[in-house]
Amino acid sequence: MIEEKIYQEYNQWKETYKDLILYLKENDSLLLVRYDYIFEVLDYLFDKLIDDPTYTETENEIFVTGFLYLKSEFITLTEILNKYLNNSYEELNKKATTINLLLNVLDLENDFVADNNVDTEELKELKNLENDVRTALEKKETLSDEYYDRLDKVSQDLIGKVSEYHSVHELFLEIANELELI
Repeated sequence: MIEEKIYQEYNQWKETYKDLILYLKENDSLLLVRYDYIFEVLDYLFDKLIDDPTYTETENEIFVTGFLYLKSEFITLTEILNKYLNNSYEELNKKATTINLLLNVLDLENDFVADNNVDTEELKELKNLENDVRTALEKKETLSDEYYDRLDKVSQDLIGKVSEYHSVHELFLEIANELELI
């Protein structure tokens, strides 16, 4: 059964974060690129729920998944803004590359923490990388290519241990493409 309350919550959530979302859009932020397809799909499905009586349970599951992901991501962005950037959207945008790296690390941690095929050493390396990136944010340092190389290595190792892996971003890119939104 499709619970319409989540759609109202999405609308309220967008209202809560409208200033941040608008700032990211107006400044063509690298952070927004991370969420573009998810927003496109969610807005399409939101409109479809209102306009189309053939809205399916699968579409609802896609909506809920995307919305919960965005909520989690924006909680993390808010934490970063508060803890490291003095609530400055401008600083958030300036540090977008570093923040995207941190968010990618957190995504991998979340995706693989419960996977029995994953070695605890690789998860430990992800946690170490997360801590190093957070330290760099705290010290207002610019990250060297070494950090990105570390993420590439550990992500290749992790992904190589599972039969099939698709990030939320890949899935929503695929969905947006299927819906002809891009």
